[in-house]
Amino acid sequence: MARESRPDPALAAYIKRHREATGTTQEDLAYRAGIALSTLQAIEACRREPGWSTVLAILDALDLSLSTLAAEIGR
Repeated sequence: MARESRPDPALAAYIKRHREATGTTQEDLAYRAGIALSTLQAIEACRREPGWSTVLAILDALDLSLSTLAAEIGR
């Protein structure tokens, strides 16, 4: 039986916090990450669990590393 994935509130908050800290709009981040604006909005609102490729694209667009994400969310 497949396990349903639930959105992670810590990941959603991390992305939104770092986006806002850089003064980046959702539109700009979505464009730079190569994802739809509606996808980013759903991720930040904790309505969608992104795949790893999407997470990595967002981190790259924000100039953040996966290790930084893991350290901060793991607290």
